[in-house]
Amino acid sequence: MASPVFGLVYDLLGSYPRKPRDPAAVEFEPEETIEVLERAIRRLGHQPLRIGHPQGLLAQLGKSELPAVDLDVDLAIAAATRGRDRGVWAAVLFEIAGFPRLGPDAHSVARTGVAVITLP
Repeated sequence: MASPVFGLVYDLLGSYPRKPRDPAAVEFEPEETIEVLERAIRRLGHQPLRIGHPQGLLAQLGKSELPAVDLDVDLAIAAATRGRDRGVWAAVLFEIAGFPRLGPDAHSVARTGVAVITLP
């Protein structure tokens, strides 16, 4: 039996060019954060799969690249760059694609404004 595959969606520091009036990049992650998540996922006997930022996820889904991957669950820590719903871009895309989620769904975040880790 193959190890479950965890798709990781994240925004790295420096992923987007900052404009003078942009907020500080407090929600973007250093490379080390992703490496720690990968090690933890491997330690639990699973396989991490780096997907990258939500725009990259959208591009992969648009090319039908992700459905070919045997993705068991996604873990999105991406906050994206703009808009009220930026924190759930990945959640919505994964839901549309039919992948199970580990984390908040778009409806819960929209109603509460709180993103918590939940089990599918």
